[in-house]
Amino acid sequence: MQPLENPALLDYLMERGIGLDTAHVHCSEVHYRVADKFYFAVGFRNDAGGWDLRNRYFKGCTSKAPTTRRGDYPTCLVFEGFMNYLSYLTLKRNPTPPHNIAVLNSVTNLAKVVPFIASHEQVYAYLDNDEAGRKATTELKAACRNLSDQSVHYRPHNDLNDYLRSQRPVKEHRRSHGCKL
Repeated sequence: MQPLENPALLDYLMERGIGLDTAHVHCSEVHYRVADKFYFAVGFRNDAGGWDLRNRYFKGCTSKAPTTRRGDYPTCLVFEGFMNYLSYLTLKRNPTPPHNIAVLNSVTNLAKVVPFIASHEQVYAYLDNDEAGRKATTELKAACRNLSDQSVHYRPHNDLNDYLRSQRPVKEHRRSHGCKL
């Protein structure tokens, strides 16, 4: 684990529309080995002490667990994955919002974090606009006394990162081709 410096990872985050200042606050560069091959990825620490890992070619984790940020706030923001959380922070231009945070890192982690989420006076859910996201939102509505489904604000996009990318299109770099002789 080290600060994010690898140009390929920084390019990947920029392609996803993520502000690098925000990514530096919440993520690390993680190097790991699988079957004697070395890899690197953007790492987002989870509550089990493991990492959710992303790069242009890989999406995985070292341990399945949600990530929570706990403070003395009556509100909780819920995200399906850390790219959506980083997208929210990028859109709000605030790397440390005044809310408690629950990043599921997979909808399969919802049951692990429901007691934390449900303990808040107000919950804002930023889950995906797909079947799994809608099901998770329905489960949260049943558990929380005051849940606001924020996915309506980024429809017809699948998730908050897709919405962010639609608002900030990435400029394509043209490859310079040398003159052929």
